[in-house]
Amino acid sequence: MRSFDVISAADLDLGIGKDGDLPWKLRSEMRHFSRTTKRTEDATKRNAVFMGRVNWEATPEKYRPLPGRLNVVLTRREDYPLPDGVLRANSIEDALRQLAEPPYDREIERVFCIGGGNVYAQAMAMPQCTRLVLTRIDERYGCDTFFPAHAEDFELTEVLGRGSDGDVDYEIQDWRRRAV
Repeated sequence: MRSFDVISAADLDLGIGKDGDLPWKLRSEMRHFSRTTKRTEDATKRNAVFMGRVNWEATPEKYRPLPGRLNVVLTRREDYPLPDGVLRANSIEDALRQLAEPPYDREIERVFCIGGGNVYAQAMAMPQCTRLVLTRIDERYGCDTFFPAHAEDFELTEVLGRGSDGDVDYEIQDWRRRAV
């Protein structure tokens, strides 16, 4: 199976969602997410993102599928309707297997897990998850969905940048899986 990265933003309490939506509107952080998940070293390749069905449905229809990336939706429903060009997988393992087979093995450079909460928890427990790109937002939003605790299995290796959007500050962190 392929290795992959997790990318997310979380508030001071590791909150990532509230009432099925993002509790913040940070344009510069969304640009970071888009750039990071689209950027490839080989211009002939693209990246893939996988997400749970609930996360797919929470994404506004006008943004689905996320452009410039192969989208993979995790659902156990064989009849779940998806647009052409979007893959369906019944688990993270199934998604990684599909992405390791032709034609995707040649056209996909990197793979990103983009949530939601349960998918993050499953993904981060897998040894194939080698990196977290986590934007820590310097606010509390009273979230009801959370990013998993990760300090035991991953270590902060670099602060990739700091920014602000209006009066909200954030820090983009690079975490790598600890050696066993």
